[in-house]
Amino acid sequence: MNQRIHVQSRGAGTALALLLAIAGGACSGDDDEAGESSGGPQVLVPDPGNTPRTPAGSGRNTPGGSGIGGPVTVGEPTREQYCEGEGPPVGVQLGSTRPGGTCTTGLASRIFQYGLCSCTDAGFTGSFMIDAFASDEGPYQPGQTGASVGINEQLFTTGVVEIHGSLIVAGSGLLPITSGLFDIDGNFETNADLALTGANITFGRDLWVNGEVTAIGLAEVAGDVYQSPGHAPPTGMVIGGQLRTQDFTVAEPCACAEDQLLDIEAIVAAGTANSHNADVGLTPDGLQSVGANQLDLACGRFAFPSSHIVGATVLRVDGRTALFIDGDLTITGSFGVELGSEGELDVFVTGNLLLTGAGQVGSLERPAALRFYVGGAGDIFITGSNQFAANLYAPRANVTVTGADDIYGSFFVGSYTATGAQSMHYDAAVLRSGGGDACDDPPPGCMGDADCVSPTVCEGGRCIQLIDGPE
Repeated sequence: MNQRIHVQSRGAGTALALLLAIAGGACSGDDDEAGESSGGPQVLVPDPGNTPRTPAGSGRNTPGGSGIGGPVTVGEPTREQYCEGEGPPVGVQLGSTRPGGTCTTGLASRIFQYGLCSCTDAGFTGSFMIDAFASDEGPYQPGQTGASVGINEQLFTTGVVEIHGSLIVAGSGLLPITSGLFDIDGNFETNADLALTGANITFGRDLWVNGEVTAIGLAEVAGDVYQSPGHAPPTGMVIGGQLRTQDFTVAEPCACAEDQLLDIEAIVAAGTANSHNADVGLTPDGLQSVGANQLDLACGRFAFPSSHIVGATVLRVDGRTALFIDGDLTITGSFGVELGSEGELDVFVTGNLLLTGAGQVGSLERPAALRFYVGGAGDIFITGSNQFAANLYAPRANVTVTGADDIYGSFFVGSYTATGAQSMHYDAAVLRSGGGDACDDPPPGCMGDADCVSPTVCEGGRCIQLIDGPE
């Protein structure tokens, strides 16, 4: 039976400065009240969401009405108030289109709208498959759609590619597709000249090409083909809809400009200044673990310097918890996280995330509930001996996955390289993580996908994340 999850398009990535706070907040109908300070310094960081594509003259991907919110404070005055609060440790306050209204939207739900977002290139030198599920509605089942891939520059692929969602490649130049199977369930959009020479190339919705299209072999588009003027019409392709010529540009899907990146150093500094370490008796070396250990963390904000986890460590979190690490986080071995049904953990690291040795990171039951935000530019390697089940924001880091177990969660990274047979399973529950969605405006109306912000599509007159389960 088909499963559908409707998550509204927020117009993420518009050139609006957003205010983030080390606190989740509820919605307020009073702009002045929403902007009052309640016990902490303010942190101003830019919009972390993805940038929508904006085809000229088509009205496509018009932002969904998000404005600029008032200042948001960093942290509730006491740990008790923090633990009883709603929303994630870092919230994004947006001006609502509702008169006099202001809403706080979760940071994770804005950043992790793609299963994979690469600030530069992405390379798949073996087979690559990405699908979706929603851990808050049940365990993983193969083949569900809703896992999109965004690449700001070039895509390099030589093997089988299956993307159960949309694919956006904003780079220009030549994009050759030579694999025996290249299957995109959603839209495919690019500024590159597209050369299709593979044997089985299918696009489940529309194809947008701001360049030339050459098809040799078997290529099929279920929907329409959009092409910018001045190019020869595509040949050798089966088109289920119509060929449409109009001006457009595919914008970079991932918000990676310097003024769009999260200021993780400022976030960690604010979290440290408002930490709850003293409330629970945590010392600065509280996250140094060697050997087989179990660490129980109650809800709250906890700050540490550079931290090392060596051996088999299990971190138990049953509430609203955030770690602020001023330096590197090194994980050598296993870093299991038990979150139960209610726990959520956000980890902010000013330095690098270093994964060495064999081990597990996160939990397969609830990948959406574990989020890493990494400010450093050090390379991150995930190998065949690692199991990674979390969401990773590391826009300056090059991430290489080599023969690893399946990845559960999502990546927003500087660049991405996968070798061997690689499978990713995007946990769409991240779009609802941490609360804050109750006051959001309804999804914008649409006549077709052209009216929606990537990676959302138009279904039933609304722009949504399309997640259909298998029959």
